[in-house]
Amino acid sequence: MIRLAARLTAGGGREALVRLVLTGAGLALAVAMLLVAAVVYPALHAHDVRRGWIGTSEHNEQPAQDESRTDPLLWRVTEVRYDGRDVVRVDVAAEGPDAPVPPGLDELPGPGDLAVSPRLAELLDATEPAQLGDRFPGHVAATVGRDALASPDDLVVFVGHAPDDLRAEPGVAAVRSIEAAPDSRDLTRAMRIVFAIGGVGLLAPVVVFVATATRLAAARREQRLAALRLAGATTGQVGVVAAVEALVAALAGLVVGFGVFLALRSRLARVPFDGASFYPSDLDLSVRSALVVAVAVPALAVAAAIVSLRRIRVSPLGVARRAARARPTARPLLLVAAGLVGLVLAVVEDRRSPAGETAIAVVIGLMFLLMIAGVVWSGPWLTALVARGIGRAGRRAPSLLAARRLEDNPAAGFRAISGIVVAVFVGTVFSGIAASILARDVRIDDGVGAHVVAARAGEDVPDPEETSPAVIVPPAIPADDLARITDDLRSLPGVHTVVDVHAIVDAPDLVDALARTPAGFSSTATLVSCADGVELGLDECEGAALLEVSPSGASTSGVTVAISPARLDTLRVTALAVGTDGRPATIERARTVLEAGLPGARALTRADTEALMRDEVRTQERVTNVALAVTLVIAGCSLAVAVAGAIVERRQAFAQLRLAGTPLSDLRRVVMAEAAAPLLMVAAASVGLGLVVAALVLSAAGGHQRFVLPGAGYWLSLAGGLGVALLVVLATLPLLARLTDLDSARIE
Repeated sequence: MIRLAARLTAGGGREALVRLVLTGAGLALAVAMLLVAAVVYPALHAHDVRRGWIGTSEHNEQPAQDESRTDPLLWRVTEVRYDGRDVVRVDVAAEGPDAPVPPGLDELPGPGDLAVSPRLAELLDATEPAQLGDRFPGHVAATVGRDALASPDDLVVFVGHAPDDLRAEPGVAAVRSIEAAPDSRDLTRAMRIVFAIGGVGLLAPVVVFVATATRLAAARREQRLAALRLAGATTGQVGVVAAVEALVAALAGLVVGFGVFLALRSRLARVPFDGASFYPSDLDLSVRSALVVAVAVPALAVAAAIVSLRRIRVSPLGVARRAARARPTARPLLLVAAGLVGLVLAVVEDRRSPAGETAIAVVIGLMFLLMIAGVVWSGPWLTALVARGIGRAGRRAPSLLAARRLEDNPAAGFRAISGIVVAVFVGTVFSGIAASILARDVRIDDGVGAHVVAARAGEDVPDPEETSPAVIVPPAIPADDLARITDDLRSLPGVHTVVDVHAIVDAPDLVDALARTPAGFSSTATLVSCADGVELGLDECEGAALLEVSPSGASTSGVTVAISPARLDTLRVTALAVGTDGRPATIERARTVLEAGLPGARALTRADTEALMRDEVRTQERVTNVALAVTLVIAGCSLAVAVAGAIVERRQAFAQLRLAGTPLSDLRRVVMAEAAAPLLMVAAASVGLGLVVAALVLSAAGGHQRFVLPGAGYWLSLAGGLGVALLVVLATLPLLARLTDLDSARIE
């Protein structure tokens, strides 16, 4: 029977060949998408693994070396900025021959030596030293290997020092091992929900796509297999024929899909899913993932083909005589309600007693999958409602023909648009939750000019004379260093002011006065004279203004204190703020002088601070947009395959309509109406349901998140995706002219 099935599949004429090619092409795209999904998560984890060493401290979670057998290593990590990019600077000094060596290095750089990443080496060669190179004392003696680089584009430098020199600088720790634990991403509970939903949401359209591609020209296949049943074939034999046909297409799709993935892998490595590109080897496909896809896709294709034979199993005459199908009902909507209730209960229970990340993600994923199943199985009922509406409102032949066909077989009508509907539902829930989480205003508008570069000396330390651990003493800039740095800054072209920033902890009366104000008091707070503040963009005032200079930038609350200029000068200087003309070269030169003169300092502008605050937001937005785009692409391909298949399997009926005098333009309107009307109506229902799901999930998650509608980007993507879907339908219409000629009208 297998041999006969193979002959029927390969020797069924042009129609069988077209069906086989289209099914294989659809499955090939699905395979490629699944392979991409299979390698992206391991690639993101590889980023986290190679970033782990940056978290090295005196108390490593997972030491890479046996600390009882190593010598101390003086260690300080500082993430500085250059031209809007992070540069990881690591100052090191070995206190013995057995000091631990970080990954990516064969040995530690000695005093005056630098080890730099390849991309930073290129940048140093192409950049004026006063803007970047002068920040790192020494000469390049080694290259940092990829074991220390999350991405080929990472900017990393190890700066070697003599132990006595580095020990005297602030922020230095003595470590005996390098951290080997992967970098941990601190995700909120709501973002865990987003990623769980996104994972299931990406898989669902692929499953729909595979099933749709396998069922291409299902009606024609039903007729042929029903004829075999009437000729004496058993149900099992007919199932073998259908399974072989689906398996041949699936195997062809597997081969092409793997080839497409391998061809696109190097380009995929340049896509910054989490803000950084990948090494091509990060996207190597594991044997396990390859086997799962190689087995799952053919199995799903065969299962879809066998399930489509259920009418033939009951009676082959049900196909031959066009027996009426069972009418769809609204009962599957109960699955949506059950999934929604389960999802809300899972979120509420996790808020009360947080479970492990894997456990909550699995439960949420299962509940969301249940809702997707409800949406898919209730789709034919919604399509039937749309068909009845078209039938009542329509007056012309195309709309009446479309309504009659949709009402006669709403399952087939919905099957064509099911991928788009699932993608819209998933994308709406995903975007609704993500938009609410990301609706934080991280724009800084506190009066500090965007052209101001500020840096603080070293790290704060507890005051040894205070019993309260909350009192912090900012280290002062030595007078000689202050004079030298100030002179160097003022000599730079484009620098118009250099402002001393004073520590307020040296004025106890001001501390007490501020502690009684609604704004409260931070022991790290600093002051600038009001006259100097105007130069930095602050409002005019009397006395001194509160200006907070921290490793994340400079900010002001608008609070002022009454203090004379003479007394202000007696307070220690702990930071410097530099007013520039705003040109990138001027800012980078000022940054270089500050970081070279203040070891361990980060010289930042307001733009840097905003960028640092937005990094996580941008990454999450990128993941959201990629997920939505991928689901829409898959769904669009699913729609194209379904519409093309519907035209192929109904070519005889269309040809007879043409013989009866129906214009080809009317037939095209029929195809458009059959796809567009249920697509737009059911998609609108999916949007509404998705927004309700997102709002309920956020409400159940608690916290300070409030539901907000997705931004303009989502609505434009939605409109664009639906518009592209309709264009896809238009692109299949030329098939009508070729498939409805006189030969197609013959009765088989």
